[in-house]
Amino acid sequence: MKYLKILIIVAILICAWVFLRHTDLNKVGSSLQQVGYHFIWLLLSSACSYICGTMAWRYCMGADGKRIKLAQLFWIRHVGETVGVINPTSIVAGEAMKIYLLRDHQIEKPVVITSVLLSRVLMMVTQLLSLLIITILAFVFVPALHFSFSVAVMVLGILAGVVVIIYLLILLFKGLGKTRLGNWFACRTEKLRAKISEANTALRAFYYTNKKDLLIACCFFMLHWVLGSLELYIILRLLGTGAGFIPAMFVDMSVIIFKSAGAFVPAQIGVEEYGNKLMLAAIGLSATETWVTASLLRRARQLFWIITGLVAYFFIDRKRTIISYQNGDPVCKS
Repeated sequence: MKYLKILIIVAILICAWVFLRHTDLNKVGSSLQQVGYHFIWLLLSSACSYICGTMAWRYCMGADGKRIKLAQLFWIRHVGETVGVINPTSIVAGEAMKIYLLRDHQIEKPVVITSVLLSRVLMMVTQLLSLLIITILAFVFVPALHFSFSVAVMVLGILAGVVVIIYLLILLFKGLGKTRLGNWFACRTEKLRAKISEANTALRAFYYTNKKDLLIACCFFMLHWVLGSLELYIILRLLGTGAGFIPAMFVDMSVIIFKSAGAFVPAQIGVEEYGNKLMLAAIGLSATETWVTASLLRRARQLFWIITGLVAYFFIDRKRTIISYQNGDPVCKS
């Protein structure tokens, strides 16, 4: 509906304003001057990472993914990710935006919802798997960078904690109805659990009918994380730290854990910077100039893609409005 569209636009603009208000543009500009035209390499590495993420999502749609052009899906995904970054509700708002923008394409809504859920689950699984692999590699091959045993234990402990929490949640849902408190909770979450059950059924059906696509999607998501870490490696090279790709990827994947914990903070302002400081120190790069400049350059890249995402949303919405008018409908329907 028209009012829903206006509400979405206002919400996006407010979140973007909050992000800009907490970003020191003068310091960002100084960092950009320091690296000069080399900043383009940061944009290219992140663009390649986003393309791999889009390819993975497309394979999560199975045969229906061929009904939409990769370029269209790229911008829809990017707009959703942008909303997820700047909105306090994080991935909830981002995934909802993707579903909202895909409603006019020739893909059934259940397929869209399943693909969004599946892609998010695969992103989380491949992220944890990537962090586990890179932690082991860093611990084995990067002793020269002061990679401490305590840091490895901390990261592996976080991974183990995530697995335990997921396992406990599964036990909790299975045990609902066996106690008075469980009965009360079951009644209050009946609709939510029904939706989760539907999604679980759809995910199982996709797994049994599209195992090849699922494997390819996992490969693209792994590549998505690797190319995303390439950005930090380039920054550290530009700053002359001499850090290799393995420690750079370890830092990047670890910082993502910090960002996930602070997902409710718009653009994870302050959370990402603290993560950069702590994890760069873990590989022996404790100089203030290093983590501050690295954080500012990553903010500059993020700012570029946020602005690009906002512009893309208005183009997508304008195109949909024009098509709606051509079809004789003066008001866009949801």
